[in-house]
Amino acid sequence: MLITISDNLSVQRFNNPHNTQWTCFGHFDQSENHKRRSWKKMTGLMSTDAMHSWLDKNYPETDHASHFRNIPQK
Repeated sequence: MLITISDNLSVQRFNNPHNTQWTCFGHFDQSENHKRRSWKKMTGLMSTDAMHSWLDKNYPETDHASHFRNIPQK
């Protein structure tokens, strides 16, 4: 399930017994005629700390990294 952190950015959590990994997806604008949004994979699997760093590095002018940190860790 995708977890939205902004209008154009979502993450997906992959839990396993030893750690949690994440993948980031960006909005893929194919056509305005589609009712459902399309998402394009932007990263491979990353640890929670690596994803936070990636968001901070690639979107420094936004608060995406802080939104990501606020996602409940299960």
